[in-house]
Amino acid sequence: MPETQPVVDNRAAVEFIRQQAARFGACHVFALGAVTKNRQGEELAEIGQLVEGGAVALSDGKRPVANAEVMRRGLEYARMFGCRVFHHPQVPELVAGGVMHEGLYSTLLGLGGMPAEAVGTQLAVLLRSGSTDVNFDHY
Repeated sequence: MPETQPVVDNRAAVEFIRQQAARFGACHVFALGAVTKNRQGEELAEIGQLVEGGAVALSDGKRPVANAEVMRRGLEYARMFGCRVFHHPQVPELVAGGVMHEGLYSTLLGLGGMPAEAVGTQLAVLLRSGSTDVNFDHY
């Protein structure tokens, strides 16, 4: 996942990872590039450059791309380059302060709950776009 410092959001970073993996050769390394610059969810990374540099997939890791239009365009670019996207679908405003699913037990325990709509809203937008292969991860 591109949850590194620096973020894997450019061709040079992907190429560096691949070169280091080849240099040590102890295992196979498959580089994932970030969907957005610095994983901020505001501006797309250079997806074509990432793929040409050797990224096998794209992801912003556990940080969701909350802006549906940015994510939709990212999916379209990924499709153009035959690249899979791993996405953590959530609406940040709906999960803020939540530590578990919203419901009876979150209420009984006095813990902040995260409503199902926090995930469902983004899933609906992404599934309707049908732009590329997307893996939805939710931990």
